[in-house]
Amino acid sequence: MTKSISVLLLILLSIPLISAEEDISRKIYHSQYLVLDSTLTTKIKIQPQNGGARLEAVGAEINFFPRETKLQKILERRYTPEAEPLTRDGDVLNFVWPRPEAGIPLELEMKTKLRVNNNPTRITKKVPFPFPTQSLPEKVQQYTQLSKIINSNPAIIRLASQLAEGEDDMVVVVDKAAAWVTQNIQYNLSTATADATQPATWVLEHKEGVCDELTSLFSAILRSLKIPVRFVAGISYTNSDLFQNKWGPHGWAEVYFPEYGWIPYDVTYGEYGYVDPSHIFSKESLDAEKITSRFNWRGKDIDLDIGEFTAQVNIVEYGPEVEEQLDIDVELEKGAVGFGSYNLIKATARNLRDYYQSFDLHLAKTTKLEIVGDAKQHVLLKPGEEKNLFWIVKLQDDLEKNFIYTFPISVYTTGNISDKKMFKAIEGGLVLSEEKVKKKLETLKQGPAQEKTSELSMQCKSRDASLYVGEETMIICIVTNQGNTLLQSLNVCLEQQQCKREEIGITQSKSVQLVYQGKTQTPGKQELVITATSENPKIEEEATLELSVLDKPVVLIENLMLPEHVNYDENYVITFGLKKASTANPKKLVVKIEANHVEKEFTIDELIADQPFQIEYVGNDLASGENTVQVKVIYEGEKKDSFVVTAEKVIVLENLNFWQKVQVFFGTLGNAVMDVLT
Repeated sequence: MTKSISVLLLILLSIPLISAEEDISRKIYHSQYLVLDSTLTTKIKIQPQNGGARLEAVGAEINFFPRETKLQKILERRYTPEAEPLTRDGDVLNFVWPRPEAGIPLELEMKTKLRVNNNPTRITKKVPFPFPTQSLPEKVQQYTQLSKIINSNPAIIRLASQLAEGEDDMVVVVDKAAAWVTQNIQYNLSTATADATQPATWVLEHKEGVCDELTSLFSAILRSLKIPVRFVAGISYTNSDLFQNKWGPHGWAEVYFPEYGWIPYDVTYGEYGYVDPSHIFSKESLDAEKITSRFNWRGKDIDLDIGEFTAQVNIVEYGPEVEEQLDIDVELEKGAVGFGSYNLIKATARNLRDYYQSFDLHLAKTTKLEIVGDAKQHVLLKPGEEKNLFWIVKLQDDLEKNFIYTFPISVYTTGNISDKKMFKAIEGGLVLSEEKVKKKLETLKQGPAQEKTSELSMQCKSRDASLYVGEETMIICIVTNQGNTLLQSLNVCLEQQQCKREEIGITQSKSVQLVYQGKTQTPGKQELVITATSENPKIEEEATLELSVLDKPVVLIENLMLPEHVNYDENYVITFGLKKASTANPKKLVVKIEANHVEKEFTIDELIADQPFQIEYVGNDLASGENTVQVKVIYEGEKKDSFVVTAEKVIVLENLNFWQKVQVFFGTLGNAVMDVLT
């Protein structure tokens, strides 16, 4: 007796039939060129504030309009009112309405007929990474600098380094950054991003944004790696259900590749190394701030209500369809499995062109078959390169018994390049576990190890050109990561004693400050050794710094002698000595002797030996009673810094008669006044 088996030959793919709108989208995105009629319009309402209001003229300065570029040719222009370039390079258009009438709205209209080509510069060979910023053209270097919106923080620097780690090809690095943003940042028309563009740091934290924010984060990642990127504002087409008007403002990026120039990347649309011909280039800028136009007027008691710019685009002509030069070959781990089994799908993608190409490959969904992970996978192919992509699928357990199922497996691109294979599911057939399939996948995915380079430069200097014995100073080292590996635990040490641990991203520089504590007691040249070491990756870098250690100049005032008592008419002598108590010679000495506001001053260019002093004073220069006699010496060292040393003794003026007391009083008063005046 034989068992009856029914056969279900095909389970339909869950890909809907192509609608008319999707067919238009396909034609737009895959045309070699588009000829477009673009119209940008805004209305201006004049609002008098009172009966005495008057208006002589209204002007507008507009910097958002279609430009002539390498990919974009302007065929016709028509502006209402007539416009004139406001700047020499034509970057700003100036519109004027003379003597407008109150109550009649003004209209600004910019009509442009243009042809947009879908043939960007293609990269045919490896672009070395990293590269020195100084090798870039001067006008390009500014696009490696961070800005208000395209900003950065340690999290962005770390992400950029992780994406670039082990890579030595700039094309690969840029593609990985673009793919990360497309896959990890959700497009969200929230109120937070509707009115003002959020900075890149905000976007990474919140994992959401619109085209401007996605582009800003992509740009910030690249600029953190010293890769030049600029923001482009324009108009483009979208087939998204989020937008009623399918043509509207859009933002994307252009990346500068040495030897090739500026190449477009649209991370919102997933177009890397090109943009489809619906992209109308209207403005490029260093940052991603909202496009602003400036309106002005001459008059009295007038306000203007400026409407939003609206975009209307009509397609005049489609070019031929672009052929994606890619070959796809699908293979299955098993041609037949049992119910509930896992299976492994391999798609080999081959680049048939002599330049880099970037693709998204999709595994078509099939009923009764679950895709483990993402159905879409991204791949960058070098000229002539082929790569393998893998998907794991799982059959449902509740398939009908007594049936043989045949499952179609189709891998395709949006350009309709595809390959299809079939496998069968049979009750009681071989059941592959998820663990076994994943283990097989790990074996197949093993490829050549990345070539990681760990190079750094370290330049150190002292805060002070020279210092005295025992004096502290700051050692400042600029440490630059010149390799393609994130340095997470780099130890920078001064004389193997004081150390700081740093994390330095790829292409990043960090200022490391270490304190030299001046332990040496011997003047002369002092060589310091600063080391930068890391275990993973292995780094041993050393820098030497020569310090000039000086003997601090020291002057002592010795043997200050004068009488303890003196009479009014009596002369007295002050004696003391200056002792050079250092190896270094004190310089530019000023010696001041003061008693009762009477000062005598002496100068010495350089004290090369001990110097005695003997100065004669008169008793009537003193005040009645006790007087303090002070000797002050001000001098300089080799660093032209100033030092002060003082010594004091008391002398008593005594035995004064009445008239002597009067004279002393007025003399002391006069000396004090002179001190104040001088």
